[in-house]
Amino acid sequence: MAAAPGRMLLFVRGLEVAASVGIYPDERRARQTLLVDAELEVDPPRADTIGETVDYDLVPRTVERLLAAQHYDLVEIIAMTLADALLEDRRVHRVRVCLTKPGAMPGDAVAGAVWRAGRE
Repeated sequence: MAAAPGRMLLFVRGLEVAASVGIYPDERRARQTLLVDAELEVDPPRADTIGETVDYDLVPRTVERLLAAQHYDLVEIIAMTLADALLEDRRVHRVRVCLTKPGAMPGDAVAGAVWRAGRE
C-alpha cells in the first residue's frame, strides 16, 4: 500500500502469533502460527516524540487481544477484524493487513488473506 501524499506509512512485518484458527478438528485442538503484516497510513509526526505518531506496539497489542478472545474459522475474518480494530485509533486513516498461515498448504507453500480498509 502506498501512502497518500503528505501521509506516512508505518508497518509491522513478520509478527509471529499463535491463533486458534481453522475449520478442521485438528486446527480447533491446537493453536497455529500466523504471520501478521500490517501497514498503517497516518499523518506524519510534527515533533520527535512518540505522542506525535502511532506506536508500532499498537499492532501486536491489538492482535493479541483479538486472538485471545475466540476461535476463528477463517483467516479472512481475522484480517478484517484486525483492520477494523486498528482503525479505532482515529490517527490511522487506512490499513492493509496480510495474514499468512504457514501450515495451511503442503510443503513450503503458504496461504493467507489480505484486507485493506480505511475511513476515506
